[in-house]
Parts: sequence; structure tokens; C-alpha cells
Amino acid sequence: MYFFCILFGASACSSSPGAGQPPLRVLIEFRQPVDGAAPELLSRLERLAGLSIPGLSIHYAAPVSAKLHAYELSCPAGDPDCDAAIRSLRKDPTVLDISPDQLRKPLRTTR
Repeated sequence: MYFFCILFGASACSSSPGAGQPPLRVLIEFRQPVDGAAPELLSRLERLAGLSIPGLSIHYAAPVSAKLHAYELSCPAGDPDCDAAIRSLRKDPTVLDISPDQLRKPLRTTR
């Protein structure tokens, strides 16, 4: 096992199931225009998503339009807990839709 860890790097031997995987990027479409980077909005989204994954963080990535914004969730795509967090976010009455962000390189990042 030690040789395997040396050969493939420490991340291959991490006990965390999502280690080394990029965060999930999603597009959230709101019913009304919003400031997608507003701290109150980010806190509310993290509280909702945190019901499924305690400690989950959501980072604002970029605006697409006044109602559509890109975000990064600190969980890997395909993780069942991450899917549950997205279902929780969809319950927010201000959210119209959530979809995967297929854009490979964002035009602008606000972190």
C-alpha cells in the first residue's frame, strides 16, 4: 500500500471519498433578479444545503444574467449527499431551477 501511495500520490490514499475531485459547479436561476454574491443570499443557500451536508460551503463564481448565477459547491459531482443538497436548494421559494454548469472556464471569478 505504501508503494501505491508513493506511486499515485497522497490523494489516492486519502480516506475522504471526494478527495482530489473538483467542486461541483451549478447554475442557479432565481425567480427575480438578485445580487448573486450577496452575503445574506449565500448564507441562506448554505443553510439550506447544509441540511444535507453539514459544513457544506457555497462560493459565488460568476453572474450569467440578473436572474442566473454560477456557484461552486464544496462537494464532488455525483456524490449522493451533494445531490441531496441540491434537492434542498430547490426547495427555496426564490429558486426557479438548478442545473450543472457546463462552462469549462469561467469568464470571471469573484473569489
